[in-house]
Amino acid sequence: MQVIDYFSEIQSLIRSSIFVENVDVEYEVKSRSIGIVHGILGMLDGSTLQFMELIDIKRDKMIRLKYRFHLANVNDEMVFRYDNAPIIRRSLLIRTINM
Repeated sequence: MQVIDYFSEIQSLIRSSIFVENVDVEYEVKSRSIGIVHGILGMLDGSTLQFMELIDIKRDKMIRLKYRFHLANVNDEMVFRYDNAPIIRRSLLIRTINM
């Protein structure tokens, strides 16, 4: 599998979804094995899914190096968010800001 194969799978899934109304997705091929896909999907109920994946394909196995999925309702209120960003403890963040 190469990056373009994974991107084709995503496009096919989006096209076949009965819930997606609007699509704004960009695909960036960095090499045969590394790529970025990001965009916003508008759903029939007015909610939106913003997403980003930085992927690396090694030996036909897809690895998500970075990812972010953010679902907001029709009022732009967060429903859920998943990502693999490092967690910063609140006390560390406060000390950094106060320096």
